Amino acid sequence: MNGETVSSSDIMTEMLANGVFHSIDRDLARVLSLHDVPVRFGYDMKNGEFAKTVTDGPASVIFINPEELNQVSKGYAGVTMMHELVHAVTVDIINHPKTQADFAFVEANKNLFNSICKNIKHLDVHSRNVADGMYALANEKEFAACFASDRLVRDQIFGIADKIDRINHNNNFTSRVKKIVNLLSKAFLRRAVFKENSLLKDVEQYQKILTDYLLDSPIIERGNVEGSKLNKVYAQADKKILNHEDFIESMKTLEKMAEVEQNYIRRGNVQVSQFEEVENMIKTRINALKTSVLDQV
Repeated sequence: MNGETVSSSDIMTEMLANGVFHSIDRDLARVLSLHDVPVRFGYDMKNGEFAKTVTDGPASVIFINPEELNQVSKGYAGVTMMHELVHAVTVDIINHPKTQADFAFVEANKNLFNSICKNIKHLDVHSRNVADGMYALANEKEFAACFASDRLVRDQIFGIADKIDRINHNNNFTSRVKKIVNLLSKAFLRRAVFKENSLLKDVEQYQKILTDYLLDSPIIERGNVEGSKLNKVYAQADKKILNHEDFIESMKTLEKMAEVEQNYIRRGNVQVSQFEEVENMIKTRINALKTSVLDQV
């Protein structure tokens, strides 16, 4: 197996046949099985690293560490494959745009990335610290790739867009993020490999599944009426605490923890939300600071 290269479509098809995916992921897995990305076993990877996507060549390649295959659960391997596939296809669209849908997405993504970066300075201290620590805001390519492949990053970006809209008293940025989702779904669709006898309903179903996946955010579900679940926690804290330097430093650490890839999957375990763990740690940190900080003010 070491050094062997296979098609991601073959791997996903086999995983589907073996019942690897949870029911909530099965439709998305079927969609991604229509994409053909090279998967290579064996790579100079860090100890304990299971998979990574290299995007600096003529096409993205997913690398899997064969030594880790027996160390992770089938469920973890399946979710990781989906994550890497979405990342690979997204970056290929940006690096090598071919269709009108590709170019439309690349342009809209670039404009949205630049606009968000420009408007972050108007946000509150906590939101600026979150944005400052987000790898997704390193450049427009990482912005698109992280947005597409990491749910927590999507929640954070929708949250930033929502806050900018609240300041401007409109829904301009949230609408632009939604537009990005539709454009990305169309670009993905044109890179899928459908069977010759595929029906129009199969194509429409593909796009619906991918669009629903990318729009699955608590901020979208609430129609932008409330902030994210995390922001509710901050809203309960005194402003003096939120701006205290000890709390800000603690937040930077917690935000980095929250951005760890595959944040809601643990090896060999059922799906667990690390987001909730981070939320609880923030609550604990706020309570611990209340007495000491407010006594000093």
